[in-house]
Amino acid sequence: MESLSDCLGITDRMVEPWGPDGTDLVAGRWAGIICESVLLPLTHYDALMITFRFETLEAMTDSTSGDALFEDGAITLVHAFRDACTELSPASAFISTHPWTDPEWIVTHQEERVVNGSVTELLAQQIGALYLNPADTRHLHEAGPHPEGDVLTWDHGAIVFRGRGRSRWYG
Repeated sequence: MESLSDCLGITDRMVEPWGPDGTDLVAGRWAGIICESVLLPLTHYDALMITFRFETLEAMTDSTSGDALFEDGAITLVHAFRDACTELSPASAFISTHPWTDPEWIVTHQEERVVNGSVTELLAQQIGALYLNPADTRHLHEAGPHPEGDVLTWDHGAIVFRGRGRSRWYG
């Protein structure tokens, strides 16, 4: 978990035992946000889960100065998410903008959609920001229609947001 934390750029780290299988929880800062990260062993893959307070994202998005992505108050989070996806090359990744009481639930309940490459089903979950790998990004553009939200594309995939402009995170 510590090597993943290095790849992600999590700073000010503190490692604590977390799961019964000896899994570590790493607390620290990611994109300047206080967070906790853990690797969840699922049936088909291990899922990296990074959690932070819902109010932190709300405060960041409240400072959005315009409709363009570069004006988003959470642009440092967007860049950290993009960079993490570039570094780790996951099948899929997302930032949930719902304040789940059990964040593991949303991660574990997406496993079949991720394994099956069900891009349209993942988009239908109305997740705040969804990373699609390059193959899924090509499928998205071929399948049409274009997503409802803003899209940030680069060589390693795309991030599809739930909405556009100032409401990109929440739709």
